[in-house]
Amino acid sequence: MTNTKPDVLAVDGDIVAYRTAAVCEDHFEGSCNDILDTTLRNISTNTNISTMRIYLSGVTNFRYDVAVTKPYKGNRATIVRPQYLNHCKQYLMNNYKAIVMHGYEADDGIATDMIKNGAAHCGIDKDILQIPGWHYNYVKEEWQRVTPEQAEITLYRQVLMGDNSDNIPGLPRIGEAKAAAAIVSHETAKVDAANFYKDVCREKLPDVDPLEYFIEQLKLVKMVTDVDMYKMITTIVKPDTEGFEVQEGGFTGNEDEPEVAKPNL
Repeated sequence: MTNTKPDVLAVDGDIVAYRTAAVCEDHFEGSCNDILDTTLRNISTNTNISTMRIYLSGVTNFRYDVAVTKPYKGNRATIVRPQYLNHCKQYLMNNYKAIVMHGYEADDGIATDMIKNGAAHCGIDKDILQIPGWHYNYVKEEWQRVTPEQAEITLYRQVLMGDNSDNIPGLPRIGEAKAAAAIVSHETAKVDAANFYKDVCREKLPDVDPLEYFIEQLKLVKMVTDVDMYKMITTIVKPDTEGFEVQEGGFTGNEDEPEVAKPNL
């Protein structure tokens, strides 16, 4: 992994759209457009990177089929989303050629772009720190470089903790401190995590098969880094100026919606 920052940003369009829609909740639909434009131009200005690929989660997601212990994101059923959220996503698709990850989440597209193409992640989600490379938090305006060793440790700590926001339970009463104490070496992270599942399940979840449960939670938490990207579209966002250009490239397959490939976990 190079110490030089990449020249392409893989932008979390879900986050950009949601934060924009939330701000515009008491305003009118059109106000979202200016905020989206300004946000992306500010990112371009602050990073000195104008080449972006913007990713949005698809309606379908393979994790819904993987989750058997608890429904994936089942805790979001009653959450009221910002009224202009769909408008913001559509605006990113129409005006910035955002890439919709059919069958996956935006994070899977970003992770694939980072691993395959060396792009930098642009967003605020800490979960994606399980992917090595450069990460830019556009809210804090901070860069972070994650090594492969750090990424491996982060992944298996996440597997222990789960993710309440996505209804991924992980192990009971395991927070950051206990996860950090359990997973300390990248070389043994996977084995240590599996053994920790065995110990906790034996004590607190005696009716649960620890290996099956571990595999389920790993598949839910782990981001896919080998999505078959049938079409990659790059947007050029010019800093401090109006407008953008679109460059299409990296075509494979056809123009139809692709079949969802099963991730290699």
